[in-house]
Amino acid sequence: MTALATVAPFDRRPAPARSAAAELYEGTVAHRRHGPNPRQFSPRLFLAHLDVDALPGSLDPLPGWSARRPAPLHFRRRDFFDGGDAPLGDAVRDLVRQRLGWWPAGTVTLLAHLRTFGWLFNPLSVYYCWSPVGHGLEAIVLEVSNTPWGGRHWYVLDARDGTGRARVAKALHVSPFLPMDVQYRIRWNEPGEDLRLRIDVARDQIPIFAADLQLRRVPLDRRRAVTMPARYWLLPLRVSVGIYREALKLLLRRTRVHRHPARGGGTG
Repeated sequence: MTALATVAPFDRRPAPARSAAAELYEGTVAHRRHGPNPRQFSPRLFLAHLDVDALPGSLDPLPGWSARRPAPLHFRRRDFFDGGDAPLGDAVRDLVRQRLGWWPAGTVTLLAHLRTFGWLFNPLSVYYCWSPVGHGLEAIVLEVSNTPWGGRHWYVLDARDGTGRARVAKALHVSPFLPMDVQYRIRWNEPGEDLRLRIDVARDQIPIFAADLQLRRVPLDRRRAVTMPARYWLLPLRVSVGIYREALKLLLRRTRVHRHPARGGGTG
């Protein structure tokens, strides 16, 4: 094995000021497993990018989309964050204040799948806390879900220095093929025409896994509200099936399994 590789920096040019309360990002998420039984796959997908303070009204003009009632694409408040009834933006800001000691005053946007024909699968949802004046990020919150066990954890990252990078220790058991005693190296850019988010997983500086989200912005209008879900039919279901299919391949290759710590498996 080799030491954790240096990856070329993201484009740090300032993104144009945001204007749309609801938009899409389309592209790929590349998964790469290093070490024994290496695997790589890069499914295409699209994600909604929503100003959470503009909901539910921002989805009202879009056919088949709603934040008020069940719809083919449905933003449902209890699908995110703590599952409570408080405004989502304020809940995110309160968490940033608890973790970082200050309350972000600008817009909060969410990058995630929405519930699609009743199905939702969001291994990772990202909240961007924007500066109250112009462009610029103040904080990022990564909401990680381990679907089989119903757990969630929030990694709160200070983005005010503009470097677009952070390191955190893993705090939630997610994949049975990754141990707990690892570190996440996270890099991001400010969402604009493109959006990048990369998470490298390392154990004792040895890379064992990487996930790299590379997306391009797509305006969300009435036409794309219909054509994009049709192009990616039942996308959240397909994403979940794909992940479990890859897990089965790793099991068939006798990849080591790390049991959930709460179920007596330790950290591996």
